[in-house]
Amino acid sequence: MAALGNGDELSVIEESEDAGVDDIETLPLQDNKTKKKRKGPALRKAPQAPKRFKSSYICFFMAKQSEIKKELGESASIESVSKRSSELWRSLSQEERKDWNDIAAKDKQRFLDEKKAYIGPWKVSSRRQKKDPAAPRRPMSAFLFFSVGKRKELSEKNPDMKNTGISRILGQMWRSLTDNERRPFVQKEKDEREKYTAAMKAWKQKKEEDKQKVRSNTPLGFPPGMNLSFMFHGPYAARLGCPPTAYPFAANAKQPIVLSPTGMPHWKPPSQVTKIIPLPANQPQLNLAIFDDMMPPDPSFD
Repeated sequence: MAALGNGDELSVIEESEDAGVDDIETLPLQDNKTKKKRKGPALRKAPQAPKRFKSSYICFFMAKQSEIKKELGESASIESVSKRSSELWRSLSQEERKDWNDIAAKDKQRFLDEKKAYIGPWKVSSRRQKKDPAAPRRPMSAFLFFSVGKRKELSEKNPDMKNTGISRILGQMWRSLTDNERRPFVQKEKDEREKYTAAMKAWKQKKEEDKQKVRSNTPLGFPPGMNLSFMFHGPYAARLGCPPTAYPFAANAKQPIVLSPTGMPHWKPPSQVTKIIPLPANQPQLNLAIFDDMMPPDPSFD
């Protein structure tokens, strides 16, 4: 077989004694590049959205979970607890299941009522929003307060141990503490959380006050350097989208209509304009005395 490339196609010629033009078989080239589909932002359920209703079996499982754990032992795995719960559920009669069906029906009605009243989003982006660096920092938990001092000791005694191993040992040490031994760390967490709550309240209040200041300091109406006279006599007039003959002032106006070479309005100053179209001489002039009383013409146009 001999292959001849020709543009976007591949010609395959069968080598034989009777090979001729009719023996040429044309095959299209295959594009190895596969188009990758753009993935949208990852979404998750909105935390404030109504929680979906539970089935009758889930209601039964959640109610009996603690009893099953006592029966199997606190060290029982979730698989064994689920298996035992399934066995108990299958052993129930239809009359015994009726109570759980009623509980599930009430929960479903609760969900439908909340769904009807809910007006927020159901899905939100899973990406975390950037935290404001000026916001108060969250307090540490009691376990973290306990770990701060102990982690350094364990690292010095076990220099070759990884952080995951040290964290595992710290967790075991924390679980082995009595309530009296945990009390100082729990109290420290409580004190720090109260400080954080007060600081967060003050920070939110200050943030709202800053927003109000920005709103109150923002002037309404025309931007700085622009008034009603500028609207009729300056480059802003070209943005009105009317032909030059429609503008209500004469050819001796202080500022002609400014257009770009393509005839479209722009925001460049007159010194950079490459094409200026004056008003026609027969354009009637509008008496702007009423506007001049309210907003005198901008002296920059004199």
